[in-house]
Amino acid sequence: TEEGKEFSDKLVVATEDEEIEIPIRATLPRSRIHFNGNLNMGVCVANSSNFGYVELTNEGEEQGSFNLRWDDDLPIKITPSAGSLAEAGHPNDTTTIKVEFFGDALGMFRALAMIDFEHQPPRALELSATVVEQTLVCSYKDSGLQADQLVFGPVFYGRPKVVPLLLFNNGPNQASFALSSDGEEASVTDGFFRVEPSQGLLEPFETREVLATFDPVEPAVTTGFIAQTDNEGPSEPVVMTSSMTMEVLETSQQLKLNFTGSAYKPQVHLDQNVISFGSCRCYEKRDVLVRIKNRNPELPIEFHVPKVANFRVDPKKCVLPPLSARTLAVTYYPQQLGSVHNRLEFIFEQGALKIPVKVTGHAEAVAGEFDKKEMIGGIDKTDVDFKRELNIVPHDSRRKPVSKFSRLNPVGIMKEDQTGFVNEFSLTIPQECQRQEHREQYNQYLKTAHAVRKKKTRAPAKLLNNEQPKTELFEKVAQLEANDRARNSGLKSPRLELPAPDKDVWPIKGEGQAAGGGRRGVTVFDQDKIFKRKFKPTPVSANECRDCKQLLSADDLISIESGPKTLDFGTTCCYGAVTKSFAVHNTLQQYILVAISCESDELKQSSPQSQVVPPGSTAGFDIVLCSDLTGTIRKGVNFTINEHHSNRFNVMANVVPLELEVDRTDVPFRFADTNLEMTSTEIVTLKNPWPHPAEFMVEFDASDPFTPGCLSGTVPPNGVLEFPLTFTCLLYTSDAADEEDSVDLGGRRILKKKKHSDICIVANLKAYKTIQVQHHYTVLIVEPLCITSH
Repeated sequence: TEEGKEFSDKLVVATEDEEIEIPIRATLPRSRIHFNGNLNMGVCVANSSNFGYVELTNEGEEQGSFNLRWDDDLPIKITPSAGSLAEAGHPNDTTTIKVEFFGDALGMFRALAMIDFEHQPPRALELSATVVEQTLVCSYKDSGLQADQLVFGPVFYGRPKVVPLLLFNNGPNQASFALSSDGEEASVTDGFFRVEPSQGLLEPFETREVLATFDPVEPAVTTGFIAQTDNEGPSEPVVMTSSMTMEVLETSQQLKLNFTGSAYKPQVHLDQNVISFGSCRCYEKRDVLVRIKNRNPELPIEFHVPKVANFRVDPKKCVLPPLSARTLAVTYYPQQLGSVHNRLEFIFEQGALKIPVKVTGHAEAVAGEFDKKEMIGGIDKTDVDFKRELNIVPHDSRRKPVSKFSRLNPVGIMKEDQTGFVNEFSLTIPQECQRQEHREQYNQYLKTAHAVRKKKTRAPAKLLNNEQPKTELFEKVAQLEANDRARNSGLKSPRLELPAPDKDVWPIKGEGQAAGGGRRGVTVFDQDKIFKRKFKPTPVSANECRDCKQLLSADDLISIESGPKTLDFGTTCCYGAVTKSFAVHNTLQQYILVAISCESDELKQSSPQSQVVPPGSTAGFDIVLCSDLTGTIRKGVNFTINEHHSNRFNVMANVVPLELEVDRTDVPFRFADTNLEMTSTEIVTLKNPWPHPAEFMVEFDASDPFTPGCLSGTVPPNGVLEFPLTFTCLLYTSDAADEEDSVDLGGRRILKKKKHSDICIVANLKAYKTIQVQHHYTVLIVEPLCITSH
């Protein structure tokens, strides 16, 4: 051939019957480089980079070079931009080109890069990508509004308030966030405001719940006496503010969170701290009215009084609205003779404040007749008539004895002036009772209205780990001691306080916590929930093969959840297949291979045998129970993880025969006077109580006058089937009557009646029982044992 040209021809071999063509071709040795001309780099976040790879392969006989050229203004970088590939079959006949794209403008990106070859014409490489914006959005869980300014409102010291928030990652990439304050990463217990979890990782388009907590701590009192308390009037609220920044490491986004809240001291006023009931008879009740007032201008306060022997408070628990007051009835009911000294403790806001009230009384035996209790009855009486009248202790009887050397109280002299002067500011006992009754009715209205409003409001959201908000131990002890010092004098307790740490430590991921720092909740598995999606049975990619052959540590095995531990199939029937679900939840950051081994014949229909579970996914195995024997089944099923770690779960079931039910046991056949037919038909209903179809067949004697309507059939699952029975009369002439019982029909024909015959309804499978159908004269007696079928 001529130099630099290729040759092609064919050789024809002709025979008598056919021709054979043999192509002949001669090519010049050169390089032939192949590649995929379309590179899509997917979705890229704005102001970030994304990568793509193109593989060049030389399939020619000689070494070839390549050179890439593109517009310098494009936001792309290609490495290597030039090179050479060895001939085909050489280890260096393939190379990979890396294309890096820098996304700066939102929208679609398309560009072309030209590749020049040594022995080939130039070819174009088409580059494409989509640039989107990715941000982290913080919003309220209840309303869905954006949470920039978090206002907690007023709270009491020692009573934390929790607001649930939602973090949403609206981008296609993972976003790791960390909470910081004043340029440093925040601690969970930093100040009075905290956010849990303070750091974590959000998957693409994932929403996670975080909890913002405001927990103010009352400052310690450093001046004055220990037993002194400032509980005489409303205190001004202490307004607290804080600012935290949530930074996204991938996009450098900084989300500003401003917190605002105010804290109040529990301010309550009791008009009496010492109550003396004086002397009374045993089993007699005496009452003293105590007025309690909530001095806080914004917050309601809740209180309760624990039980104390011989004393009680009505009501024993209540909620006081802001700046409201209520009168309580303290009752003394002695059950034995003698003096009693005790203390009633009013506990406010679950221990935030405690006020003790000293109570004393004396029970004595008084000679004379007791007043009989007047019985109240009648249809015209209401609940108000049956309410006990208060036996209010007069003010004089509750006075402490005055020493003979002390002068009289001027106030007492004004109230008890012998000239008849009465203080206009004092009330008589009936007036005080009427006033107390009016207050009780008004307080009952407030209580009912509050209960209605509380029922309409939504219950407070629980924490991620279903626990109460945490409070530091030493801060709680200091707060309780401060409240005790408000009422009890004495020395300070010698409690050892730990020194403040030099540096704060924040665990990234502790024991029993998820990747975001929060505690992982317990997974509940439902055996009746069937997973339709099944994963691949064996690992395919290199990452899957590497992960599925790896030995797992003890912590990793504990974190993998599976269940239920026992599959209870309940009561089922023979030859009926029942399916339950066994699930395995992979909480690791790698693939795992889970394989089950169902060796028993009852569970051989279970599927699949193995699955490759991706990270964070749940795989479901369909456990199918089908038994041909009756009785109780208890089986253990083994399953392995990564072919190295074994575990097991149990299967329980009670298998009973497949039985059919009949609606009656006695079937009468009677002929009416107007019925001239030779046959009579009755319907027996067969019921299948099982969720599987039941097939049956009928065996009977052909000479029997009782004929079944069908010889075989199928009862649908949980359905019924009407089974007809037909009775045919046997006619004989009068002179053919024998020793059997007969009825003369006027000398023309005699109806002779059989004594009994049998019809059996049996199953068409292996083991079965029968239904015996007996009839005597005109009555068909059915005695069902059971109908066993499949």
